[in-house]
Amino acid sequence: MSHSFRAAASSRRRFSLGGFERRLGVALCVLAFLFASAQTVLAHEFKLGDLEIGHPWSRATPSGAKVAGGYFTVTNTGSAPDRLLSITSDISAKAELHEMGVS
Repeated sequence: MSHSFRAAASSRRRFSLGGFERRLGVALCVLAFLFASAQTVLAHEFKLGDLEIGHPWSRATPSGAKVAGGYFTVTNTGSAPDRLLSITSDISAKAELHEMGVS
């Protein structure tokens, strides 16, 4: 009886990924990770005196879009108060500043 069980067990096909499927799976996982972490990788921090500009980023606009949004944080590490009064852009004729604060 144990002999027939061994024969049945050895005749079953084992599921395994071939070389191509395995490489494709790894490549897709790597691409998914890179896509998910792209914003974090591309965001940098800058320092100007006592001001720290953190994680500036913007999404690509759809073709034909006339406006875009960019985001960043400003942290004043100095003892004197400071205010951001204006903003300019190298890639557009006009830039506007909107503020959101946390108290």
